[in-house]
Parts: sequence; structure tokens; C-alpha cells
Amino acid sequence: MSREQPPGVPVDDNREPSLRDTLDAVRGMDSPGVTTTDIKIILGCSADTARRRLETLFEQGHVDRRKTNQQTLWWEIESEHTEERGAAEHLEPVEGPKTNAVELIEASRDER
Repeated sequence: MSREQPPGVPVDDNREPSLRDTLDAVRGMDSPGVTTTDIKIILGCSADTARRRLETLFEQGHVDRRKTNQQTLWWEIESEHTEERGAAEHLEPVEGPKTNAVELIEASRDER
């Protein structure tokens, strides 16, 4: 028998720290993204536990990530922004005055 989860609430198990604790730690940071080390320090758990919790939140669609050479940056996915991005695909171009924006961008590339 499966339980329905309200939107924005991770499907959790009974392990400590919980997924909800982990997501709250991501939300509570005063920066656009967090590292596994940040979560490890906040929750007082091992780096492996923090990484596993973040990976589970990623698989459930609550956080996204960007891997760099040494670290992974994690951030919460905000559903309203996801919906806005999807809606933008259906927009039609607006008629307006012509600009030279494309020419300026191409010229700046040529200067590199």
C-alpha cells in the first residue's frame, strides 16, 4: 500500500538524518547552492550519508545538481520556475523594431 505524498515533500524512510531534514538544510542555506560538506556539517552526519540523502532527493526530483572537478553543487528545484520554463516554449516572437543584437554578439565572439 503506497502513501500519497503532498507536492514538495520527499518520500522518506525512517533513517537519520531524514530526507526532510536534508531538504530543510538545503532550503536553510543562505546561498543559491550547497555542497555535500555543507550538509554534512549542518546535519552532523558523515559525508557519505549526506551524499546519499542528496542523491535520493535528486532522484525524487526535489533537488538538482551540477558536478564540477572536485565538488557537486546542489540546489532545490522550485516547481513554479519549472512550470514557467515549460510555458516559455509556447511563446511566439513579438513584432518590434529591428536591433543589431545578433551582430554585436557575433562581433564579440570574433574578438576572442
